Amino acid sequence: MRKAKRGDGYDAADYLATMTAELAEMAAVEGWDTLAEVLDIARLEAEQLREHPHQMVVIDEPDVLLDDRSAVANGYGED
Repeated sequence: MRKAKRGDGYDAADYLATMTAELAEMAAVEGWDTLAEVLDIARLEAEQLREHPHQMVVIDEPDVLLDDRSAVANGYGED
């Protein structure tokens, strides 16, 4: 998983805090209590990172995505 870099970390944490709060509300309205709790935990984590951006981990590795060939080679996607 790619972690936030210092330059855009605040914006990412702010966005995640906002979105997870909205999703947690929607899940609670539907009665999906466990999902609402998990989303609330994610919101709290994002808010903490937003308030303390120095806690973000910086990595410079490119994203690694599996394509169809590697999925089949690893036993995924086969019939």
